[in-house]
Order: sequence, then C-alpha cells, then structure tokens
Amino acid sequence: MGYIDKTLVPGEKVVYRGAVHWVLLIVPGLLLAAAVACGIGARYREWLLYPAAVFAGIGLIAAIRSTIARRSSEFAVTNRRVIAKVGFLHSHSVEILLTKVEGITVDQDVLGNILNYGTIGIKGTGGTEEKFPKISDPFEFRRRTQEQIVAGQDTTVHWGAQTRG
Repeated sequence: MGYIDKTLVPGEKVVYRGAVHWVLLIVPGLLLAAAVACGIGARYREWLLYPAAVFAGIGLIAAIRSTIARRSSEFAVTNRRVIAKVGFLHSHSVEILLTKVEGITVDQDVLGNILNYGTIGIKGTGGTEEKFPKISDPFEFRRRTQEQIVAGQDTTVHWGAQTRG
C-alpha cells in the first residue's frame, strides 16, 4: 500500500494516478550501453576495460537512483484533493484541497513534447508553486484535476425574484 492509499480519508477516491516518465532511465541506459560497447571493444584494445568499468559503475548507480526515484514518487488526483509525494529516504509531499488549487501549470521542452512528459506546477491559494519534473502525460493530469475542481463546484445559479416578507 502506497502513500496515497494510506492518506485517503473516508469517502475519498482516487480518480487519476500519475507517474514519473521512463525518460528518467535514458542516461543510465546510455551509460550502460557505453560500458557494453567498451567491453566489446576491449577484446581488441585491452585499455578499454577501464572506461568500461567506469561506465558500468556510474551507469549502475544512476540506474538504481532513477529506479528508486520512479518507484517512490506518487501523484494522484482524488475527488477532494491533489496529492504528490516524491523521495525515498528524504521525501516531500504536497496535498492541496481541490477548493484551494489556484492553478496548475505544465512546462514541456521539445523532447518532453515528443515523448509526452513535462513539469507540473501546482499552486495553492496564498502559497508558492510546487514543481514536479518529468511527469508522464502532464496535460492529462491537469485535465483530470480541472475536471474534479469543476465537479466540486456548485455551478447552479439561482436567478429569480426575491421574496419579501
């Protein structure tokens, strides 16, 4: 059971879960690929074993770090609030009631636009903006949040004559 499921209050349900995008694993993957390439090249040039070991070590550390970051990050929209939690040993969480969400921003660079990831910024009333980078499908996260905000608002306007008594 994750952080989000543990913090749900009675009557609250998760309507959307977000995640950190797999792009976080590109750098470790490239480092490990360089290690393999150097390892293969070491059959012909023995000195390539040293860079292969360095690439492998750095790549493994980066892969472990990125995997932990992906698995320990949770993002959700419920019918009452937006919840975000990142980190493993040092964690940071944000829980904002939907009625207190002032705005949600999405920032994407060119690669983010192509691979569908971006940085989500959540701003609560009277507070600072919390930013969460490399979130998968950030526009869907924003759309689902906006849907819940609208669903929670009383959009009924009563126009009519006032009764005088």
